Amino acid sequence: MKKYRAFTLVELMIVIVIIGIIIGVMIFHYFTAIDAAKTAKAKEEISTLCQAIGKYKSRHGKWPDKLAELEYKGYLAKIPADPWEGNYGIDLCFGVVGNFDTARPRAEGGLGTQLLAMKRFKPKQYFFTNNKNDRLIDKYDILGRKMKAIKLKASGVNQNFSFGSFDVDEMDNIYVADLGLHELRIFDKNGEEYVDESVELGSEEIMDVEVGKSILTGRPMKIRNEIQKPTARLATHFYTLAGSNKVRLYNVYSKKLMSELDGTENDRDHGYTQVADIVISGELYILSKNDSEISVYDQNAIQRRRVVELESTGGNRGLVVLSNNYFVVLEASKNVTLYRFDSSYEGGCYKIGDSYKSELANPDKIAFDAGGFIYVKSGKDIEILRFEEKTEIIDMYLGTMVKEQPIEYNANLYDIRFAGLK
Repeated sequence: MKKYRAFTLVELMIVIVIIGIIIGVMIFHYFTAIDAAKTAKAKEEISTLCQAIGKYKSRHGKWPDKLAELEYKGYLAKIPADPWEGNYGIDLCFGVVGNFDTARPRAEGGLGTQLLAMKRFKPKQYFFTNNKNDRLIDKYDILGRKMKAIKLKASGVNQNFSFGSFDVDEMDNIYVADLGLHELRIFDKNGEEYVDESVELGSEEIMDVEVGKSILTGRPMKIRNEIQKPTARLATHFYTLAGSNKVRLYNVYSKKLMSELDGTENDRDHGYTQVADIVISGELYILSKNDSEISVYDQNAIQRRRVVELESTGGNRGLVVLSNNYFVVLEASKNVTLYRFDSSYEGGCYKIGDSYKSELANPDKIAFDAGGFIYVKSGKDIEILRFEEKTEIIDMYLGTMVKEQPIEYNANLYDIRFAGLK
């Protein structure tokens, strides 16, 4: 009778281990394939969203604040959920659509998140500069190539004015503080002044102007006493920094002062004594000149919501708010520092990476475009910084600030502004 040898315990364990390895590899490839399929589906859906965003911009002259607007106004039948059971989001500051709801934590315990699927819809980028001693607004592309010189043409009897700070709205209308007449004067994108649309300001020197979002005026607008068609879009409101302390909110349509913050009178109750810069981005941000903090107010400039404490101690010169989560500070020490708002941290924010030390002699202005570039100005020089992305899975906000080719201009620049995306 033939005898059969049974498997030994060791042989059985080896077989079980081999089978386990094979099953593990199959499961890994299965879930990898599922994740790849989800990513491919997400990229296809995001491309569709970006096409709809482009159509929305062509029709309305501005980018949608939320993706839901594409559905409300008929550009898409329905906004899809992302394949990871979250919602897609839009970041106007960086010009990106992505899976913000289901973004994954950064590997190795790093700060921030990683998007598994994203696409830049690349809004057109250009910026404006002015020289305080003339009426020219120069328009440049982001490579520093001059696109157009806009000569401001005053209307009525006020043919002369003293140029101060200015801002540009989503429709490229230009808002200029007249330091002589103490008025805000409004010009169209070709430099023609809107008749009877100026707003009286206080007698103090206007250090900064920030305009809000633009809407249809709902009334006829005149240039050289000729009614313009279609009806123009203007900003609903604007803010001024008067002297070094007073922040004022004006209504463009009623031409009235709506509210005022005075650091001198209110002192620490308002969280600042002298102001380095003001920014409007959903909320009103007031950067203190000497104290290491930012006071954040509602858009009506009435209620202070919080105070954000910075790590810098030597004073500040400029501020840009990249989104609701990230901001950059130009310090008096010439450092350019990236922060993230986070209420779970003491002080309400934390610093990201190392500061960049500007090579300019006396940087005094800082601006931000929708492509993620930071512009630092000093005299007739502009230094350009960008964030270097390090991984294939795009980490939107973390990386190294890298210096780009500097731009040199023929005259000393008083201010620098980017178009759109208020």
